[in-house]
Amino acid sequence: MLSIASGPLNEWRFLRGDETADYIVPLDTSRETNDGAVTRMWAIDGYGIALKSLWDIDADLRAGRLRVVLPEWRYAWDTPLHALFHRNRYRPSRVRALLDFLIERFAQVERAWSGLPGLPDLRGP
Repeated sequence: MLSIASGPLNEWRFLRGDETADYIVPLDTSRETNDGAVTRMWAIDGYGIALKSLWDIDADLRAGRLRVVLPEWRYAWDTPLHALFHRNRYRPSRVRALLDFLIERFAQVERAWSGLPGLPDLRGP
Protein backbone atom coordinates (compact mmCIF):
# COMPACT_ATOMS: atom_id res chain seq x y z
CA MET A 1 0.00 0.00 0.00
CA LEU A 2 1.20 3.47 -0.80
CA SER A 3 1.95 5.68 2.17
CA ILE A 4 2.32 9.46 2.19
CA ALA A 5 3.31 11.99 4.85
CA SER A 6 -0.20 12.00 6.33
CA GLY A 7 -0.20 8.20 6.61
CA PRO A 8 -1.09 5.12 4.59
CA LEU A 9 -3.61 5.41 1.77
CA ASN A 10 -5.65 2.46 2.95
CA GLU A 11 -9.14 3.87 2.36
CA TRP A 12 -10.25 2.94 -1.14
CA ARG A 13 -13.55 4.14 -2.65
CA PHE A 14 -14.93 2.68 -5.86
CA LEU A 15 -17.80 3.70 -8.14
CA ARG A 16 -20.05 1.66 -10.41
CA GLY A 17 -22.71 3.87 -11.93
CA ASP A 18 -24.47 5.50 -8.95
CA GLU A 19 -23.21 2.86 -6.52
CA THR A 20 -20.31 3.50 -4.14
CA ALA A 21 -18.27 0.91 -2.29
CA ASP A 22 -15.68 1.70 0.38
CA TYR A 23 -12.92 -0.65 1.41
CA ILE A 24 -10.33 -0.19 4.14
CA VAL A 25 -7.17 -2.18 3.58
CA PRO A 26 -6.18 -3.82 6.89
CA LEU A 27 -2.86 -2.35 7.96
CA ASP A 28 -1.75 -5.44 9.86
CA THR A 29 -1.79 -7.58 6.70
CA SER A 30 -0.42 -5.12 4.16
CA ARG A 31 2.97 -3.95 3.00
CA GLU A 32 3.62 -0.22 3.11
CA THR A 33 5.87 1.99 0.99
CA ASN A 34 6.05 5.58 -0.20
CA ASP A 35 7.31 4.46 -3.61
CA GLY A 36 4.76 3.67 -6.33
CA ALA A 37 7.32 1.62 -8.27
CA VAL A 38 7.77 -0.65 -5.24
CA THR A 39 3.98 -1.06 -4.99
CA ARG A 40 3.93 -2.09 -8.65
CA MET A 41 6.74 -4.62 -8.17
CA TRP A 42 5.02 -6.13 -5.13
CA ALA A 43 1.88 -6.66 -7.21
CA ILE A 44 3.90 -8.21 -10.06
CA ASP A 45 5.69 -10.45 -7.56
CA GLY A 46 2.34 -11.70 -6.26
CA TYR A 47 2.17 -10.02 -2.86
CA GLY A 48 -1.43 -8.91 -3.41
CA ILE A 49 -3.45 -6.28 -5.19
CA ALA A 50 -2.45 -2.68 -5.78
CA LEU A 51 -4.36 0.43 -6.72
CA LYS A 52 -2.30 1.85 -9.59
CA SER A 53 -2.68 4.32 -12.43
CA LEU A 54 -2.91 2.94 -15.95
CA TRP A 55 0.02 5.21 -16.80
CA ASP A 56 2.13 3.11 -14.42
CA ILE A 57 0.99 -0.37 -15.43
CA ASP A 58 0.03 -0.15 -19.11
CA ALA A 59 2.98 -2.32 -20.22
CA ASP A 60 2.36 -4.79 -17.38
CA LEU A 61 -1.28 -5.25 -18.43
CA ARG A 62 -0.26 -5.75 -22.06
CA ALA A 63 2.43 -8.27 -21.10
CA GLY A 64 0.11 -10.16 -18.74
CA ARG A 65 2.21 -9.43 -15.66
CA LEU A 66 -0.78 -7.71 -14.04
CA ARG A 67 -4.51 -7.89 -14.59
CA VAL A 68 -7.52 -5.83 -13.60
CA VAL A 69 -9.42 -7.51 -10.77
CA LEU A 70 -12.47 -5.20 -10.50
CA PRO A 71 -13.14 -4.17 -14.11
CA GLU A 72 -16.69 -3.01 -13.50
CA TRP A 73 -15.60 -0.52 -10.81
CA ARG A 74 -13.76 2.80 -11.10
CA TYR A 75 -11.61 4.42 -8.44
CA ALA A 76 -13.62 7.32 -7.03
CA TRP A 77 -10.77 9.81 -6.92
CA ASP A 78 -9.57 9.90 -10.50
CA THR A 79 -6.78 12.41 -10.77
CA PRO A 80 -7.19 14.91 -13.58
CA LEU A 81 -4.25 16.16 -15.59
CA HIS A 82 -4.19 19.85 -16.51
CA ALA A 83 -2.05 21.97 -18.81
CA LEU A 84 -1.89 25.44 -17.31
CA PHE A 85 -0.89 28.43 -19.38
CA HIS A 86 -1.61 32.13 -19.50
CA ARG A 87 -4.34 32.76 -22.04
CA ASN A 88 -3.68 35.90 -24.02
CA ARG A 89 -3.22 36.90 -27.60
CA TYR A 90 0.57 36.80 -27.32
CA ARG A 91 0.77 33.09 -26.55
CA PRO A 92 3.89 31.69 -28.23
CA SER A 93 3.33 29.22 -31.05
CA ARG A 94 5.40 26.65 -29.14
CA VAL A 95 2.73 26.62 -26.40
CA ARG A 96 -0.02 25.93 -28.97
CA ALA A 97 2.17 23.24 -30.56
CA LEU A 98 2.67 21.57 -27.17
CA LEU A 99 -1.08 21.68 -26.41
CA ASP A 100 -1.92 20.20 -29.83
CA PHE A 101 0.65 17.45 -29.28
CA LEU A 102 -0.71 16.60 -25.82
CA ILE A 103 -4.32 16.51 -27.03
CA GLU A 104 -3.41 14.10 -29.84
CA ARG A 105 -1.15 11.97 -27.66
CA PHE A 106 -3.77 11.55 -24.94
CA ALA A 107 -6.37 10.64 -27.58
CA GLN A 108 -3.97 7.95 -28.88
CA VAL A 109 -3.44 6.61 -25.36
CA GLU A 110 -7.19 6.48 -24.71
CA ARG A 111 -7.71 4.52 -27.93
CA ALA A 112 -4.89 2.14 -27.02
CA TRP A 113 -6.23 1.59 -23.51
CA SER A 114 -9.68 0.79 -24.86
CA GLY A 115 -8.16 -2.46 -26.14
CA LEU A 116 -6.68 -3.59 -22.83
CA PRO A 117 -8.36 -6.66 -21.36
CA GLY A 118 -10.60 -6.19 -18.34
CA LEU A 119 -10.91 -2.42 -18.48
CA PRO A 120 -14.23 -0.60 -18.35
CA ASP A 121 -15.08 2.35 -20.59
CA LEU A 122 -12.43 4.91 -19.62
CA ARG A 123 -14.40 7.93 -20.77
CA GLY A 124 -16.05 8.18 -17.37
CA PRO A 125 -19.56 7.71 -16.03
